[in-house]
Amino acid sequence: MEEIIFKYLEHRSKAWIQVHGMNGLSFNKMMKELGGIYTHTYRSWLFDCNKTEYEKLLSAMTGKYKTDVSHLRHSIQLKKMFDQRKKDLPVKPDTPIPRKNNQGNSQAIQPITISPTNTKALEEYNKMLVLQGYSLNTIRNYRIELMVLLRLLGEKRNLDDLTKDQIHSYLLWLIMKKNYGESQVNTAVNAIKFYFEQIKFRGRMVFDLPRPKKPWTLPNVHDQTKVEKMIRSTENEKHKCMLMLAYGCGLRLSEVIGMRVEDIDSSRMTIMIKRAKGKKDRQVVLPEVLLHQLRKYYVAYKPGKWLFEGQDGGQYGYRSLQ
Repeated sequence: MEEIIFKYLEHRSKAWIQVHGMNGLSFNKMMKELGGIYTHTYRSWLFDCNKTEYEKLLSAMTGKYKTDVSHLRHSIQLKKMFDQRKKDLPVKPDTPIPRKNNQGNSQAIQPITISPTNTKALEEYNKMLVLQGYSLNTIRNYRIELMVLLRLLGEKRNLDDLTKDQIHSYLLWLIMKKNYGESQVNTAVNAIKFYFEQIKFRGRMVFDLPRPKKPWTLPNVHDQTKVEKMIRSTENEKHKCMLMLAYGCGLRLSEVIGMRVEDIDSSRMTIMIKRAKGKKDRQVVLPEVLLHQLRKYYVAYKPGKWLFEGQDGGQYGYRSLQ
């Protein structure tokens, strides 16, 4: 039996029940007859978020489809909590953030200013992240999340003055108004915790947020024949090598582009992965067929420092490989 997922959505200043499901003709016909509005943006059907519509949908699907309403109920629970705590927000949630217009001109948009105290706090924050050896990705993500909060605070409120309840309300605002997912909320929590725990030494902070249950999904594994067909159809030797490394050795994209020539040990038939995720080294087995491809690639491209270099030299781009 097909599963239909109910979600909560705030779209065009209105609350909706968002229905995700199969895209069959019978299902779409039923949704249309029930008065649903299809949105191509979210690829789902929208219904007014009220008890009458909710019960009508459940009644129509009983015996035909399996329904999952946990996300909808959880989101409505969060919205009630947010509405109750809205007055405790450090600043108004609609504080504008400067963006460039279509012509790339941002002069007409009033920039967001940060208080001198918060500017100094941001400088200390960046220094401590570097001193503690965090990766560039972590530093960037933490800094982005802290800047979201500092923009909301503006010039009137200082970061150090925020209470735990106000931070809690801010996190609820990220979930309800900014549509932050679980991983984004975790990043925001960790960024705030790092400041107050590692810089201000306020002790361990705990934020008890109700969270939706994580979906237990199976990985999307490509069929072996499809992977072989994809690799064989790749005419560029460099691209073919990178694909074979990623699939044949189970490497992350960052590990592929971060590989050096000396990391390939043909005598031991191993590949050394240095300072991977968590700054940990590890070794993987080098398949014979991959060794032949790497030698063919090396003769054609003569790489220098990095095994895979860009057109202008230097490390190959992460987005290009992605």
